[in-house]
Amino acid sequence: PELVNVLRRVRDWTLHSEPLVCWEAQRLLKEIAGAVDGVMEHVLMEWVVSDDPSKMRIVAHILHGFNGGPGFYRVTRELLVRTDDEKVSGALMAAIGTTPGVISGPFSAFHRQRIQEVEPWLSDESFRVRAFAQRVIAIQRESMEQELAREALEERIWPKTP
Repeated sequence: PELVNVLRRVRDWTLHSEPLVCWEAQRLLKEIAGAVDGVMEHVLMEWVVSDDPSKMRIVAHILHGFNGGPGFYRVTRELLVRTDDEKVSGALMAAIGTTPGVISGPFSAFHRQRIQEVEPWLSDESFRVRAFAQRVIAIQRESMEQELAREALEERIWPKTP
């Protein structure tokens, strides 16, 4: 119960009128929780199911700091089901398009992974979720193709030596 109260308290700081306090609260949530799972997922879902547009926008922005993992995708999907707010979908699109830290190996693999993570949504019961998945996949495919071309060019210019 202590962790849930700490996360709620820090989450509530995101309602503060001072942008620096809001930003710091989002950073602290990431530091405390590490990922959207268990308690953190529950705390974020409290605001998602509130159907309060301002709280839903804040959750979408909080997710940008986590941007990966099953809990991230469950909260993202629930937001998409509950609102057609462009600020929410834009923040979620940005979160999915942002790398979760350092990428080792070809950057095209990141885009391929994002496509695989969102593909199940193409058959989701919610039209909003399906439409969002189509947009994400189109953007990620285009980015993956650009990266594959760049990687091929680099390989021609700087071939790996055995």
